Amino acid sequence: MLVRMLALFAVLLAPMAPPHDPEQRLAEVTARIQRRPDDPALYVERGQLHLALGHARTALCDFDAALRLAPQQRDALVDKALAEHRLGNEVEALLASRKATQLGVRSARLQRLQGRILMALARPAEAARAFATALANGDRPEPEHHLETAAAFAAAGKTAEARAVLDDGLAKLGPVIGLVDAAVVLDVGQREFARALSRLDALRPYVQRPAPLLERRARVLQAAGPSFVPPAAPAPGSRAGLGPVTATMPRGAAPAVPVPPPMSTTLIPTGAVWRYYDLGTLPGANWQAPTFDDSAWASGPAQLGYGDGDEATVVASGPAGAHFPTTWFRHSFALAAPPAASLAGLRLLCDDGAVVYINGFEVARTNLPTGPIGAGTWASSAIAGAAESTFQLFAVPSIVLGVGTNVVAVEIHQVSATSSDISFDLELFDGGVPLAVVRGPYLQDGTPHGAVVRWRTNQPTGTQLWLGSSPASMQSAYFDAGPSSEHAARVSGLQPETTYHYAIGDANGMFATVPPATLTTLPPPGAVRPVRAWILGDAGTADGSQLAVRNAYAIYSATHRADAMLLLGDNAYTSGTDAEYQAAVFDVYGDWLRDTFCWSTLGNHDAMSASSATQHGVYYDVFDLPANGEAGGLPSGTEAYYSFDRGHVHFVCLDS
Repeated sequence: MLVRMLALFAVLLAPMAPPHDPEQRLAEVTARIQRRPDDPALYVERGQLHLALGHARTALCDFDAALRLAPQQRDALVDKALAEHRLGNEVEALLASRKATQLGVRSARLQRLQGRILMALARPAEAARAFATALANGDRPEPEHHLETAAAFAAAGKTAEARAVLDDGLAKLGPVIGLVDAAVVLDVGQREFARALSRLDALRPYVQRPAPLLERRARVLQAAGPSFVPPAAPAPGSRAGLGPVTATMPRGAAPAVPVPPPMSTTLIPTGAVWRYYDLGTLPGANWQAPTFDDSAWASGPAQLGYGDGDEATVVASGPAGAHFPTTWFRHSFALAAPPAASLAGLRLLCDDGAVVYINGFEVARTNLPTGPIGAGTWASSAIAGAAESTFQLFAVPSIVLGVGTNVVAVEIHQVSATSSDISFDLELFDGGVPLAVVRGPYLQDGTPHGAVVRWRTNQPTGTQLWLGSSPASMQSAYFDAGPSSEHAARVSGLQPETTYHYAIGDANGMFATVPPATLTTLPPPGAVRPVRAWILGDAGTADGSQLAVRNAYAIYSATHRADAMLLLGDNAYTSGTDAEYQAAVFDVYGDWLRDTFCWSTLGNHDAMSASSATQHGVYYDVFDLPANGEAGGLPSGTEAYYSFDRGHVHFVCLDS
């Protein structure tokens, strides 16, 4: 944690970065000041070190000393403004920053600091101008720079300027969820609902689970009211042409007590006839859309592919040794009535990678990278052996289906130009999806007297947790009949430093496929205990290097079990998507997360799919963190930064 804190302060204190060991460097600089007490640069350097260590008041004394020796010392003025701002002395901070400007300092860092000072002084119009100047002068804009600039314009009543800033950020940085969320809020406030919907649609290639995005679209439609008609020619995946749109997701209409799913009805059987495009180039813009004209495509029954000899329809492969990366498929079917179940089931046979869309919405992706997929995208790995003939099961929210004509579109990707074969078949059915735990269980928000146990299921169901001193003595400790796919069972009234066995399930009982695990409550506050933590920073690459570290730790931890896991940020590369968290956190560390409390901080890669301002996005969906001081320390009121106690040790997590 200290390493990340110092790294964050280094950004704020550019151009001079703190040394690797600031306390040692502090002692060295102090010794030099004793020998050269008239050198203002030494006081500036020591003040910067004090700032890096969080000692703003002491730092201020050094900056004042430097300015007494050299009143025109520009670095001292800039850093004095920062120290005054951190101490809440906003008028003094503003005076120091403006004097630095008068002396010719024009850095984006100083202009951004002036914007923050002016916002604290409730002068948003001036703050907006300062932030905008900083954006224009900065060489590497970050999402938070656009967010704070837009917030200042919005606070000043300049909504058009705020939206322009967010649009500029989206153009430069891509569909960062925090920027999209802020822009959608402004769009809805201006009653520009079509624009808000188009922003959300732009997120679709970056979203692995469609349900949260559909929920956000539904909230926009709810705000728009029943008289609002979505655009006639929306981006692929809109609800246009799919019948009435409601503002609630399937789980909101589910019964209070889980019931067995209905018998499944086949919507697309295996072996169905598909239209296909096998010329190796993108068949056209919006080829996934229901309105796309595929009448010129060839057609044939599944299994479709080449190279294995078991195909019902052989598609073109491209030249030998230069096989096409991608082949495209489409199939239409009609629904006379809305789906009977909240979830549809999709069984997919593919070699090597695939993306599946229903009415333009991405509903499944396998063996392909996250983000936009192009005609030249190769699959992530080769599929071989029994996997070539194995169907994968996906649960699909039925809200993507509508009365009338529905279109399923699939793109199959080769792993390389020399790979010998591709295969494709698909089955879609309404209801009857087997219940499965697809993430967890994992432990969160541990205290001496309580804990949160989290897990995810592939379809909404009730939430039940059993606890006991042994597997044989476990009793129900938490139950919520409300259907959900994201489960969080919070228990309290436990004894400190006590190991409990737990099991997860629903109203029908414990899940037989998930073995019981253990949780150990924390020591009482102030109790002196040894603490061993497994600390991981920038780990979320989901590659061989991460697995090598994990495997080495597995050997060591057999006799040195950690009391806590600390994730220092950049937990999931590249953009902190849900799929990347699954691959880089849950698939890698799942065995430890079951019985070890995990605490996290936000890295810039995690922030690509999460917004600290709204506490929304993947990072905040994954973790339950103590915003209300329930784990020790003072309430922060936000999961973006917080603290917790483990015995006599107090941990502080910061988000810059």
